Amino acid sequence: MSLALTPTSAEQFPTFMKALQRFQKEDPTFRVSSNAATGEIIVSGMGELHLEVYIERIRREYKVTCEVGKPKVAYREALTGRAEFSYLHKRQSGGSGQYGKVVGEYGRQ
Repeated sequence: MSLALTPTSAEQFPTFMKALQRFQKEDPTFRVSSNAATGEIIVSGMGELHLEVYIERIRREYKVTCEVGKPKVAYREALTGRAEFSYLHKRQSGGSGQYGKVVGEYGRQ
């Protein structure tokens, strides 16, 4: 199971990271990762109760309050139909110059 954790204030962030590093060293089933697409810190464990224990320890031992939520999903755009393209490249810079034409289509059939 995975949860997204964020400290409620920026000045608590170093203490928050220190706690997560300590917990990760203590327990091999507790994993911490950072999602670059969403900018969240994701903690993973063996279940909801397992993660709740660590969240409570962060609050009690390190006095850091956290916002807990589900990890966000980074949505990507995809083509849903066909797209045709045509490009004509002409450049005259002395001499014979450059000329090229590209025509095609992209997408699903």
